[in-house]
Amino acid sequence: DKCIRHKRKGTSKMRKTLLTTALLGMVINGGLAAAQSETDGSDAITRCAAETDTEQRIACLEAALRGETVPAAPTAEIVEAEAPKPTDQPVQAEAAAPIVAAPPAPVTTTAAAPELGAEQVAARTASRQTAPKPQADKQAFSVRSTRTVPYEKLEVSLANGQVWRQIKGDSQKIRIPRKYRENLNVEIWSAPVSGYKMRLTELNRTIRVERLR
Repeated sequence: DKCIRHKRKGTSKMRKTLLTTALLGMVINGGLAAAQSETDGSDAITRCAAETDTEQRIACLEAALRGETVPAAPTAEIVEAEAPKPTDQPVQAEAAAPIVAAPPAPVTTTAAAPELGAEQVAARTASRQTAPKPQADKQAFSVRSTRTVPYEKLEVSLANGQVWRQIKGDSQKIRIPRKYRENLNVEIWSAPVSGYKMRLTELNRTIRVERLR
């Protein structure tokens, strides 16, 4: 009896050992299978995401969830663009723009300074030309000759050819001494109200005058 019981105990231990080994093998194999399945599923999802067609991408994802084999994503075909074919028609040249000559630059001229009393000469000769603006600064001249004209007015001829005469509104009576008749100088300037004034330098006399020519 003892021998029989001893054999039964040994057989029971052996069965337990074999069962434990089998369970360990199943657990290890299951873990490896799960890891492999997870890796394959990740690769399948990646391949499905690369699918450009919507319906095929959905079908690919459903197959991956069911554990079925997912075909590899098709590679995109590279299409080379065809170069444009040369045409036999001649290319017309663009018409050149006409050359427009620049207008000539305006020529500027500097007007000469107007002479004293020129506007009075212009008015006396009925000239239609615009009289120049009289100058306010004094100008000195040498006298060629003098004479007294009606009515007791002094007329002075300058060395430059101008002739000036005392106006009617000036009532001064001027007599030129003999010693100054050949050596007389005058100053003429524009007066704001009375036209022009003439100063006989050597005589220290000033009269109002107008220019005759």
